[in-house]
Amino acid sequence: MVSKISDDQYEVQVVSWYDNENSYTSQMVRTIKYFSELA
Repeated sequence: MVSKISDDQYEVQVVSWYDNENSYTSQMVRTIKYFSELA
């Protein structure tokens, strides 16, 4: 979001999110399970 503070100044709000590898681990478990079911 960008807010105008004065005629030549703007404030920019940045929102971020850090996952701490939880999604990566969950995807690895799903991938390993998928490959184990192929055999």
